Amino acid sequence: MVELADTQDLGSCAARREGSSPFSGTDEKLWLAVIDKVTVGRDGTMVFRFRNGVEIAA
Repeated sequence: MVELADTQDLGSCAARREGSSPFSGTDEKLWLAVIDKVTVGRDGTMVFRFRNGVEIAA
């Protein structure tokens, strides 16, 4: 698994996965305020860890 702490890295990873900007229709400031880190697995799965400790796999 790869941990991404930099939003540029996260943005480029998500853009490759989805073919568009990860912030389309999303408030970037809100995103940065609530996300602690995103872990990307070799199979493309993503685990979002929120600042309150909750994790969601996608």
